[in-house]
Amino acid sequence: MSINQETLRNLIKDPFIQKLIDARPVFWANPGKKEGMVLQAAEWESQIAEADKRLRRFAPYIAEAFPETKAAEGMIESPLFEIRHMKKKLEEVYGETFPGRWLLKCDHELPISGSIKARGGIYEVLKHAEELALQEGRRQAEQDPFCYFIDDEHSRQLFLGYAVAASRLKTQLSFMDIEPGPETPLFVYLPCGVGGGPGGVAFGLKLLYGNHVHVFFGEPTHSPSMLLGLYSGLHDQISVQDIGLDNVTAADGLAVGRPSGFVGNLIEPLLSGCYTIEDETLYTLLHLLALSENKHLEPSALAGMFGPVQLFLSETGKYDMSENDLRHSMKNAVHVVWGTGGSMVPKEEMAAYNRIGADLLIR
Repeated sequence: MSINQETLRNLIKDPFIQKLIDARPVFWANPGKKEGMVLQAAEWESQIAEADKRLRRFAPYIAEAFPETKAAEGMIESPLFEIRHMKKKLEEVYGETFPGRWLLKCDHELPISGSIKARGGIYEVLKHAEELALQEGRRQAEQDPFCYFIDDEHSRQLFLGYAVAASRLKTQLSFMDIEPGPETPLFVYLPCGVGGGPGGVAFGLKLLYGNHVHVFFGEPTHSPSMLLGLYSGLHDQISVQDIGLDNVTAADGLAVGRPSGFVGNLIEPLLSGCYTIEDETLYTLLHLLALSENKHLEPSALAGMFGPVQLFLSETGKYDMSENDLRHSMKNAVHVVWGTGGSMVPKEEMAAYNRIGADLLIR
């Protein structure tokens, strides 16, 4: 799949694309967002509800197969944690007051995989297993019944598994007496690789909260594949290599050159925007979070933490808040940073990440 060379030459002349080529941190507000729009809402709601029921149906099996889930009775879920100390630390670092509450969705603590992957991947495997059982697995048995490929770019089932996270988050927010609405906007910041995980979560949140939730994707400066696909309108027809980026980043979980076209097209009318972050900032935020909250995330998971900083400090972020008539309600805003992975990183490796962040902060 290659991009038309004339199209590419014209695209590279764009000043915003030049910033991406230079691997500079950017904040982009999505002009294609359409307020009040969720595609085929009724159909998606029923499928997400079905996915939630299937996960609950399999909960006894999950508890038996994965003892680490027994305390939660087989539910694969992570805590929601208020990060007051991290917010204060970042206010000191950036010399700015950030209004609202900051929460960390601790998917780095998810059982089984220690990352957000436990949501979509495990759901798709369970659905496949159930279908095999119901259909006696006759045709599959003729081949290899133990081999099943999960397509991270195009899988609807993977997407549905991730989307279930939205209703789980809603329950947690309600428990904290947080009800997103006109005076209490909800902002959610998700690290983005190929797009399946953040896309599913974002779609589920928009179904639940509509215009009261604002979702942003964070990507490394050397791998802004979803941002490039959305900005150009080319989605998976363009890669970061096409504009000269190397797709090399410490955020290895986000090192994706070409985004999911399925997710990009679906999420385009719903996403509030995207931003990029340098590797050095990922390490610095990793160190500050460990220091202030004793939470240990892998570098790629810290892409979410830069979202509210960019929203408040960038000119585009300020303009976007103004354009969406949000400035008056920001003091009541709730910012959820999605921590997508980290608990299964070896301690020695995590300590090395922390040292890099500490050294960078001293400089």
